[in-house]
Amino acid sequence: MSTLWTKFPLQRLCAGLLTYLAMQVLVLGIPTISGSSEARESLVVDVIVRDGTWVLPLRNGIVPSKPPLYHWLAASLSIVLGGVDEFTVRLNSQLAGALVMVFVALVAYRFALLANPTLGEGYRRRATLGAAAVTSMTYGFYVMANQAMVDMVFALCVWGALASLALASESAWDTRRRISGGAKCAFFLFCALGVLARGPLGGILPVILAVVAGCLSIGLRATIQELLRPSLGWAFMLLPVAWYYFAYRQGGAAFIERQILFENLQRFSGGEHINTERWWFYIPSFLRTTFPWGALMLLLAVWGGRGTKTLSYPTLPWPRRWLPAVLCGVGVTLFSFSSGKRHSYLLPLLPLTAVQVGVEVSRLFELGGESARQSLLRAGRKLLLFNTSAVVLLLGVGAIVSGLDYSFSPPIALALPSLLQVLERFGSIMILLVAAGSLAIRSSHTGVFLTLWLQLISLLTLVTTSGTAIKAHYKGFDEMASEWTRLSDPSDDLVVIKHPFDEYFDPMLFYVRRPVRVVSSELQSFTCRPGAVYLARRQWIDLRRQALELSITRGVVIRERLLASTNDDRRDIVAFRCDEGAGGLDGNGAGSRMKEASLSTRKGYAEMPAT
Repeated sequence: MSTLWTKFPLQRLCAGLLTYLAMQVLVLGIPTISGSSEARESLVVDVIVRDGTWVLPLRNGIVPSKPPLYHWLAASLSIVLGGVDEFTVRLNSQLAGALVMVFVALVAYRFALLANPTLGEGYRRRATLGAAAVTSMTYGFYVMANQAMVDMVFALCVWGALASLALASESAWDTRRRISGGAKCAFFLFCALGVLARGPLGGILPVILAVVAGCLSIGLRATIQELLRPSLGWAFMLLPVAWYYFAYRQGGAAFIERQILFENLQRFSGGEHINTERWWFYIPSFLRTTFPWGALMLLLAVWGGRGTKTLSYPTLPWPRRWLPAVLCGVGVTLFSFSSGKRHSYLLPLLPLTAVQVGVEVSRLFELGGESARQSLLRAGRKLLLFNTSAVVLLLGVGAIVSGLDYSFSPPIALALPSLLQVLERFGSIMILLVAAGSLAIRSSHTGVFLTLWLQLISLLTLVTTSGTAIKAHYKGFDEMASEWTRLSDPSDDLVVIKHPFDEYFDPMLFYVRRPVRVVSSELQSFTCRPGAVYLARRQWIDLRRQALELSITRGVVIRERLLASTNDDRRDIVAFRCDEGAGGLDGNGAGSRMKEASLSTRKGYAEMPAT
């Protein structure tokens, strides 16, 4: 590594990130799987581990919606750790998030030098560590780092590509005006991995960001020439091409329809089953997912130009000085053209806000001189003292709540076990952070702000993990799955009757841990066979009450835990068996003989008598 990187604060960055990872790992597996986004990816991982189908693992017979890089990594971790569970499928995203923060720090260090080349080592160190810390405390980034989804692995590929260009050899550019061969190979490798993580967008997004950055730095013509210059890195693009070929060989038309047409063309152009949003959807979404840093970046863009006249060096043109903000705007605009929109799609763009905020805030404090830095230190000590007091208060409240009798209120009875489990896992860490905060009050900038960052992360972890765990406990998909399988023997077939795009059942299917056959609820004919246990929405049965003739020997009505306590039957599903005399659904049946059942408030299910 050249002398440019000798002052990179690697030890402090690694110490902070390792402590951050240790805190996250403690609570990563506490919330159960409660959403379809996590469940559908976890089901694919489970299929890989259980059946060994690595090329195109089918999710209960359905082609997965995303390429397999996330699933390969999660399946490998699950095999090493002894099985698939909530922890192993989420660990992949958490590790990827930590690596993203490393790449963000590398990009911030290089950009700080390019944006303000005459400022000192302290400025670059603050910008580097600040960018990594801001990334970890960005709401949207933090939440996605704890989710079993492909998005964080995709973000890792995008930032690996950007960091490859940031680490390019200076001598190659100074002497030949070319990006070094190693940097270009690494860039295209990460682009290829991005395609394996997210589809064609995984290669398109980093290329667009690199082209925009190049145009603002060296001009459009030089950027295009350098991008089109032959490189050995192009060979890496054969990796996703090979996977698409072999996946098509296995999946055929179903693979083309799902992974090519639906996930790429239809999500961009719109159509049935696409969550179409207004063109301005990502403007409030960006401010929400980057809270509070996105708003701070906008304020700095308006106000931060003041004082540049007093600098002793020429200021860079606005687009170059605010390059991360410009790239963020380009990315948001690009995503806005797509018909299908989700908050999680912005994830690769969120760290750009952290880079811009870290560099600009550090520049302002360098401009303010020693008095500004001392003011920042005093403010940091006060905030650290306040935060330490808040942690002590929170631990005290947790200790009091743990001794309460909360059986009088069913909703609280459902919520508190999850909250206490998080406090139990995290209590020792928070006590250590209180001690560290007390010792760091009188220390230097680094000690104060490192401890403050870790305390803020601990509070963020406690709040978000508790909220997620309580929400998951209210849903209770793990218990719903056990009620379904309670009707079956190991030799019975498990069959789900649902719409092909209905993903409500997926969290239950993850906890079943058995092969499940999926039957479309839109089929005009249906035969209820003995030796199988069926699961269907109650609405599906009610709408066909005049056409359905089933001889049900045993059945249960299953509800989410919270809905069971409120007697809300909007999401009722029914698990049932049929005997040898079961009829079929052909549009001319004699009517259902299934009887109504009263609902058990505590368990969320009710036995249905034989008919």
